[in-house]
Amino acid sequence: MNRSNDSSRTVAELRDELLGFTHPSAVRRIASAVCSADEVQALYALLSAGEEPLAYRAAWTLCHLAPTWDAVLRDRYDELVAAALDCPHTGRRRLLLALLYRQPQPEPLRVDFLDFCLDAMTDPAQPHAVRMYCMKLACEMCRTQKDLLHEFRTRVELLEPDLLPPSLRAVRRNVLAALDRSRPLPRRRTIDTSSGNVEPVRQANGTHVPRITVIFTCTTKTPPFARRGSGRFVDTAQWPVRRTGATSRRLRRAFRGSR
Repeated sequence: MNRSNDSSRTVAELRDELLGFTHPSAVRRIASAVCSADEVQALYALLSAGEEPLAYRAAWTLCHLAPTWDAVLRDRYDELVAAALDCPHTGRRRLLLALLYRQPQPEPLRVDFLDFCLDAMTDPAQPHAVRMYCMKLACEMCRTQKDLLHEFRTRVELLEPDLLPPSLRAVRRNVLAALDRSRPLPRRRTIDTSSGNVEPVRQANGTHVPRITVIFTCTTKTPPFARRGSGRFVDTAQWPVRRTGATSRRLRRAFRGSR
């Protein structure tokens, strides 16, 4: 985020970028270049574009923004719910649900949206990703509502784990664990290395490699590689931390490409 507000891209410029990229990695590049709330609003305006590929790519880019920009869309919650309920494209609906999951659930709850999530999470006809996000969203909406919590938990427990794909099985397990501990669901971890402190670290073979002290953009548990104390420099603004093996491979690839 090192661009000034004066150089914020307009709706037309973002439209050309979204329609012009030929590789999915461009989505992260466009998202990492966002430097103002005006650009976030411009991307949001493209969600209602008449061209389905453009609306899909705009939603895709919004899902890759750093968590610091989530508050910009907080006032758009009802509009995002209406778009998700009426969306004819299942892929874009998944992305809209992902955007809604990044927002705090308001009070009072949207009853129509809660009913949709409760029905969709148990509907085998729905895509797995839609069912996953509906289960997570329903958990967040019902977690603090004692009169709704029992119904939600019953629906989740009725889902047979052996009949679910691995992704839904994992979400079901995490949801039940969160309910047992009366805690919210864990969020995906995202780090921002744009302001990290890079210093050379001596390795066992005598060579020196850069080591970065990362600044976290959201309050979560420490990623596995940082807990191990062997993080290396990554030449990207932000990227999701998943499992240790995949993270280590990505770090090594980024380091080799930066030399």
